[in-house]
Amino acid sequence: MEKEKEIIRKVGEFLRFLADLIETSPQLILGNDKLANTVECDCSAKSLDLLHILLKEGEAGLKQKLINLKMNELKKIIADHDFDPEKMAVKWRKKEKLINLIMEKLRVKIVKK
Repeated sequence: MEKEKEIIRKVGEFLRFLADLIETSPQLILGNDKLANTVECDCSAKSLDLLHILLKEGEAGLKQKLINLKMNELKKIIADHDFDPEKMAVKWRKKEKLINLIMEKLRVKIVKK
């Protein structure tokens, strides 16, 4: 029963986050596809764009877009969003590690909202 309550609580948090996101960015509902392409063509994408892709295409879709980016582009996204305040990712040499950091930080952002 406790596990079910926790799931219900998390779903409620997510729906509140989603409602806030839609209210502040109605283009998400209106179908502005430019947002979905921001990560592919503009490395200075805002976290809203990353969240939009995550919500629209899921983790697999976002991960696929990130895989197509170069190492320096992934590091720029991490820096632009302050995903690594300790600056540890600057030294990383594996794309997978950078992508995992981005995905982890976005998951935390969704849960916090």
